[in-house]
Amino acid sequence: KWTFTGAQQIVKGTVALMVFAGGMGTRLGSSDPKGMYDIGLPSHKSIFQIICEKFIRVQSYAAEICQRAGMNCAARFRCVLYIMTSGVNDKTTRDFFAQNENFGVPEDRLVFFKQASLPTFSFDGKLMMEDRTKIAIGPNGNGALFEALRSDQVLKNSISENKVEYIHLVGVDNILNKFLDPIQIGLAYTKGLKGCSKFSQKMYPEEPIGIFVKKGGKIDIIEYTELGEDMAKQTYEDGTLKYNQGNIINFLLHVETLNDLVSKADILNSLYHKAIKKMPVYNEKTGTSEKPDKENSYKLELYIHSFLPYVEGSYELIEGIRSEEFCPIKNKEGDPKDSPTTARSMISKLHASWIKRAFPEIEFKEEPSESFVVE
Repeated sequence: KWTFTGAQQIVKGTVALMVFAGGMGTRLGSSDPKGMYDIGLPSHKSIFQIICEKFIRVQSYAAEICQRAGMNCAARFRCVLYIMTSGVNDKTTRDFFAQNENFGVPEDRLVFFKQASLPTFSFDGKLMMEDRTKIAIGPNGNGALFEALRSDQVLKNSISENKVEYIHLVGVDNILNKFLDPIQIGLAYTKGLKGCSKFSQKMYPEEPIGIFVKKGGKIDIIEYTELGEDMAKQTYEDGTLKYNQGNIINFLLHVETLNDLVSKADILNSLYHKAIKKMPVYNEKTGTSEKPDKENSYKLELYIHSFLPYVEGSYELIEGIRSEEFCPIKNKEGDPKDSPTTARSMISKLHASWIKRAFPEIEFKEEPSESFVVE
């Protein structure tokens, strides 16, 4: 039931996808926007291309669901894709899309908008410099969305003119996210929810992801840095982690909820967190920037999930199967955790499982591995 309801809304175009893509690929060893990164699949598709193709495909899939239910329905591609960029990568991102014909997304279904930026500081509190006269700045976190919604008239007009009712907010670096998932959308419409988030179970106590909790009767998220070692390791009698509902940056919000949160932007804009970063260091003697080997700076960021305690009305969580919906890409190639290497492995195993399910008579000569990637 939820799947069909969600598919109907996708076909109508009442839901939109919004991708937080203001960051750079610095931790991946790239000087480009993170969305431009090629994680090394056989196709060599960038993260942006994978997101766009999934965005297009889910609309065709929704039409197929409606057709199977007896509706005379063709894929209409009415959903809008919003890309949140920043001052450091806006032009490069727009140019990349233009050079690749928007990866098939219709021009009138694609909207870019910028978040704000803030200075970066060294650990001793000094301003980081990009060059001799220019302060190093960076995007101020995905929670900058609410200020952008308040101040960007083009963005506001697009949401209004396209009669968008729900917006699916996701991060750029999890390409297994089920963008515009009909089940999640159908749940929200069926129950008349103000919003709905997905979580995936933590793999181990120290995993660096935030955790969904209830505080004062409201759903909220505690950052892994704020959870504490003792709480992180608490388990139930069967050995499962007590605090294990990990935030995968997957929020489906009703537009009325977003508008209400925008009216509280002054409050949300004050909820900054200290984010540790790895930033190039300007060397005055050589006049060049040098890349550090480890984190050497911090900046203040707004986190998107800070809105949760301020939602008025019904809000629910559903679980996303980790092996199918969560493979963050945050660290350099070769890192055993949250890297292009681990993402390729997860994608390969998932795609191989699809082939086996669809064609049970097929036998693989070897299982997916680093040398045998299935896409």
